[in-house]
Amino acid sequence: MTNAVANHHVLWAKFDNVSEPYPLLAHLLDTATAATCLFNHWLRKGLRDRLSTELGPDAEKILGFVAGIHDLGKANPYFQAQRRNKKEEWITLRDAIQKAGFPLSNGTSALFEETKEKRRHENITLSILGWEITKFLQVKDVWPQLAIIGHHGNFSAPGFLSDEDDLEDIEDIFDDNGWSPTHELLVSSLLQAVGLEKQPEIKHISPASAILISGLVVLADRIASQSEMASDGLQALQKEELFFHQPEKWIANRKAFCREIIENTVGTYHPWESEAAGIRAVLGDYEPRFTQKAALNAGDGLFNVMETTGAGKTETALLRHVKRKERLLFFLPTQATTNAIMERIGKIFDGTPNVASLAHGLAVTEDFYAHPIVPVQGSSDDANYKDNGGLYPTEFVRSAGTPRLLAPVCVGTIDQALMGALPSKFNHLRLLALANAHVVVDEVHTMDQYQSELMSGLLEWWSATDTPVTLLTATMPAWQREKFHLSYTGKEPHFKGVFPSLEGWSTPSKNTETSQENIPIEAFTIPIHIDKIAHNEIVDSHVQWAIKQRKLFPQARIGIICNTVGRAQSIAEALAHESPIVLHSRMTAGHRKEAATKLEQAIGKKGTATATLVIGTQAIEASLDIDLDLLRTELCPAPSLIQRAGRLWRRLDPQREVRVPGMVGKKLTIAVVDSPSTGQTLPYLRSQLYRVESWLKQRDRIEFPADIQDFIDATTPGLQELFQKVSLPEDCGSAEERETLADDYLNEVASWVTKQRQAGTSRIDFAKHGKPRQVLASDCVVEDFLQITSANDLEESATRLIDCSSISAILCDPTGTIPGAWTDSVEKLIAIPAEDRESLRRALRASISIPQSKKFLPITSREIPLSEAKTLLSGYSAVHIQPDEYDLQSGLKGPQK
Repeated sequence: MTNAVANHHVLWAKFDNVSEPYPLLAHLLDTATAATCLFNHWLRKGLRDRLSTELGPDAEKILGFVAGIHDLGKANPYFQAQRRNKKEEWITLRDAIQKAGFPLSNGTSALFEETKEKRRHENITLSILGWEITKFLQVKDVWPQLAIIGHHGNFSAPGFLSDEDDLEDIEDIFDDNGWSPTHELLVSSLLQAVGLEKQPEIKHISPASAILISGLVVLADRIASQSEMASDGLQALQKEELFFHQPEKWIANRKAFCREIIENTVGTYHPWESEAAGIRAVLGDYEPRFTQKAALNAGDGLFNVMETTGAGKTETALLRHVKRKERLLFFLPTQATTNAIMERIGKIFDGTPNVASLAHGLAVTEDFYAHPIVPVQGSSDDANYKDNGGLYPTEFVRSAGTPRLLAPVCVGTIDQALMGALPSKFNHLRLLALANAHVVVDEVHTMDQYQSELMSGLLEWWSATDTPVTLLTATMPAWQREKFHLSYTGKEPHFKGVFPSLEGWSTPSKNTETSQENIPIEAFTIPIHIDKIAHNEIVDSHVQWAIKQRKLFPQARIGIICNTVGRAQSIAEALAHESPIVLHSRMTAGHRKEAATKLEQAIGKKGTATATLVIGTQAIEASLDIDLDLLRTELCPAPSLIQRAGRLWRRLDPQREVRVPGMVGKKLTIAVVDSPSTGQTLPYLRSQLYRVESWLKQRDRIEFPADIQDFIDATTPGLQELFQKVSLPEDCGSAEERETLADDYLNEVASWVTKQRQAGTSRIDFAKHGKPRQVLASDCVVEDFLQITSANDLEESATRLIDCSSISAILCDPTGTIPGAWTDSVEKLIAIPAEDRESLRRALRASISIPQSKKFLPITSREIPLSEAKTLLSGYSAVHIQPDEYDLQSGLKGPQK
């Protein structure tokens, strides 16, 4: 054995947050250990079975080897030298490496410095192993290469790895300078550790499994790179509890500690102590309803629940999860609904010790992340395991982005999932997280054409990985259902959707026909009253209606839902004597949270408030569990109208007859702008509202459930139907009205096409039917696979298409008058360190989106970019606000004349 080989332990892999350099071989062995632990304890059974089937009986060993060998390329003179670092400890380390027999001269490093590709140690790993990769090879033949290259975030096919001259030059440097024997030792030690006699033959696997393995390698590397892992390893080596000459014992000796690290970072899922306990946690003392009973027997595949609001769909999804015994990802349309559901889920999981995360842009401001980090003590296999502390975050999942999706229980906005359909760095880790769970998507109807196209891509991914999915919605237009059904099952639906119903969709691998079952519900009627109002009188009409209802019913819970923030604010100002609860998007995050909390406490599930007035916009219509006695809403698309109506008489309440004596049933009042001109129906197009009004004016009531699917399909057509509607009937109004409405239909068609095309060209081609370059196709080549992590412009990576631009601002108010506003200086905002979470939370409570419109120009012109901040605040601008520009009740009004 050469001197260098005997001294291989001086080659380092990690030198951050540890007392001394952590040996390369130790890190390779730790990563193999982490991969096997993640495979056995973190992956859901379906994915374990999948990889075991494709890789064969040695699946665990092969995964351990591929993950462990990822950093072999760090054993090169360029990486080991780190010449840019001039600190004393690095100078000392370089001397030790050279004395051990590993030359680090500029001559030996020069070749690696020629290009960025050669400087990347993951690429050098492949050159040492002699593993070829080009853009034209099929993924099934080179998946280990992709997993190794991708462990720092991006897939690529480095040109020099197919250049014989470059490869010979690299080999000569390693051979001539004594590095090659050490490479052989590192490889053989790793093989011995995982239990393989030789490098495994490359088994053909599906591209979907290649993505999963690539994500697993990233996560294994992150677990093995935790400072606690390295510190414990160093101590074990010093105490001679671990030995490099006995690699076969390394994994066995490190598994227990590695599992602790996993528990204290990503966590592993801990179900309730029994299914009965889980059911009890979800339902309490209530008996399950029809849909909830069905959920307990839903099995695998996609469970599509189309049911009325207030019917317990959240509990339905969680009851299905009780049977799953795997991670839970629960996605919702807005931050407000996400926060509300997180509180409910937290209570349901209270008896389980699960790492959890809240995932949205302002999650750090929520109380959940103020919880202390409570490491799990013991394990669920331990007879003395007693920890029942409920959901808690770890330091690892506090980090924004993909880490939050790795937690055993994650509640987030739908954007967090849709990012998986768009190319981005480390997207294979995100896709692994999205496949390694039972996924629930609530309020599906809120996704427009753009988001639905992205969701279609995700459903292709979930189908390929046999991921269990639960869709929850009060409504689902035919075009959306057909699109999603094709993406998940690979087939067009053979029967129409009906409301309310349960559907079971299976993946192509199961080859089972879609099932559909009507949900028996007690039919009810909502009488409707349409008020045709001139546009300039609509605010006053809302105010007069509220005054009239209050005189009739002094104790009533009254709600007014507007389509624009401006109207909501004007109504709130006119009815300020009622102290209304106002909720909309033009409030600071802190103010909005206060309003939502107040609303839930007053008229939520356990609320007992009377004489309440609620004024808001679309923010009220989704997932906020509130109960109104009287409601007036502005005309809006059918799915939204049904959601808004769902806030009326939501529960059986014996106090209702006290609050609204004499009323025998709910009634919905709808304000409709009479003969609107261009722009007067925004944010909706006139053509959208024309269809809704045409359907409603033919009747004086909405019959539930009989009318609902027809209402949705008749007013929410697909693209082909929209084309047909451009030609309008003669009786739709005057010739001028017909002409302007026809223009609106053309605009609607254009908007649809633009959204669909933008999403279609931006998203990853997973399995688009009839199109080439499919990532999940069995013959996928590397060039097409690269799109998973290819870098796109920010605009191309958006999960929502925004019609009007705005700035993300931190409102500053030194007087402390404005709810949630930042009271300190801009300099202090910029200076907040990443570890000061409390200050960061306080800053983000002041966040608000301000339209870049003429009205708000005097305010937005004051913006001070926070680009120098070292935190996520760098994407915001500070804006100083005058007290009269922000109403303490109704939010940001703009400059006052």
